[in-house]
Amino acid sequence: MAEADREPPGNAADLPSAAHRPKKRRKTQAGSGGDGSGSKGGDGFRRGSAINTKQLADKKLRGRLEHTEALAEEAASSAAAAHQWLMPTSGGSLEAEGMERTWRFSQAAIVQEVEEGSARKALDLALGELGPYSLAFTRSGRFAALAGRRGHLAVLDWHRLSTICELQVKETVRAVSFLHNEQFFAAAQKKYAYIYDKRGIEIHCLKDHTQPKALEFLPHHFLLASVGAPGILNYQDTSTGALVAQHRTRLGPCSVLA
Repeated sequence: MAEADREPPGNAADLPSAAHRPKKRRKTQAGSGGDGSGSKGGDGFRRGSAINTKQLADKKLRGRLEHTEALAEEAASSAAAAHQWLMPTSGGSLEAEGMERTWRFSQAAIVQEVEEGSARKALDLALGELGPYSLAFTRSGRFAALAGRRGHLAVLDWHRLSTICELQVKETVRAVSFLHNEQFFAAAQKKYAYIYDKRGIEIHCLKDHTQPKALEFLPHHFLLASVGAPGILNYQDTSTGALVAQHRTRLGPCSVLA
């Protein structure tokens, strides 16, 4: 039989209408979270591999997993953006070449080589004839306490390059240490240890710390430790003001706490 005489396999009425024909599913864009395989540049910050939800027959489970994948993609993208802005890098160092020695590098030469932001933080402190000086920093590194051997005490704000307080106690000062924060600091003076506030006002005189030569504050225990000429290690509770312990080293005067 000729091909023109062949009848079609069905009538036009048997074919589905356009409204009932199955629609083609649009492909999800990268990073939309439809199948969890997309990415917005946060692949390096994603924990674990993406979950392919196309093969799941359970619609409820597939919806939950797609929502979870979308949240994971959003978190990875946020982490990538934060990394781009913060750009954490390793600490700098000085490397000598050949016969050079790092102790020969001058501060002026270092300022010329570092980036502009670090160069602006360089400053020169002219402390006169009241030294030598002891130095202590807060845990954040923003505030510094200076203690001159000839009685000069000062607290500085490194970020603003300003002086918080300054006083002259008119006696020997051997060491200085901040307490919980910049609000209070302790000074190891000639006869006793003293506690001052950030205005330079004397708050306490610790007479159990006789002739102290070194001070150290333990922030997790709220204890101020000192050792000095008698060779006695003292621990003072700064929250209650009580002397917690005294240990006689029996090794003579000591000027180091580590």
